[in-house]
Amino acid sequence: HHPTPSTTIFETMAGAEEEGAPEIMHASDLWENVAPKQITLRLVMELSLTQGELREYDALPADGALERVRALKTLHLQWQGVSEIAGLEPFESAEVLYLQANRIERIEGLESLPRLQFLALQSNRIATVENLLCL
Repeated sequence: HHPTPSTTIFETMAGAEEEGAPEIMHASDLWENVAPKQITLRLVMELSLTQGELREYDALPADGALERVRALKTLHLQWQGVSEIAGLEPFESAEVLYLQANRIERIEGLESLPRLQFLALQSNRIATVENLLCL
């Protein structure tokens, strides 16, 4: 099916479907056959720090490491297959939280982030916007 000058983009797309082109998926569908991932302190640190910062963090004594966790302002957890917002209590200084393209169904667990200013939740499985009054 080759577009003619009068063919619209929608007609072209419809033709592509007929020819067995892959269906456009929702990002959360990528996790369909994968076990859900839980948010852990280690996961947040590995995704939110540069390699050099992570090496420095790993070399810190326990109290220094906890201080570094508490001071982290931006948390990266996008594209991880996370199904639940939980375990963020240590990150009390977080101002930015990236959680897009996961498999989250409920907005919850944000009470422990009093400084949160930016929350990215697009491409999840959230049906109801709720539990945001704490922000």
